[in-house]
Amino acid sequence: NMPTDSVYYLIGLREGDIITKTNLGAQTSSINLISDLTGIPSGTTNCLYVKSKDNSEHVIKVQVDKK
Repeated sequence: NMPTDSVYYLIGLREGDIITKTNLGAQTSSINLISDLTGIPSGTTNCLYVKSKDNSEHVIKVQVDKK
């Protein structure tokens, strides 16, 4: 499957935070993540490619605050 062009923004995360199905928030409620995302590195923005249970792929753009 080709990745979708859905991009979701998560702001205010800190280094090492775990992205869960819960704190992705309402804007991503349509995505069923296979598992939580862990070990987010520090930096301004990171793009995470997430595969959902129906094998569609989504881009989550994360802005991370340093600890």
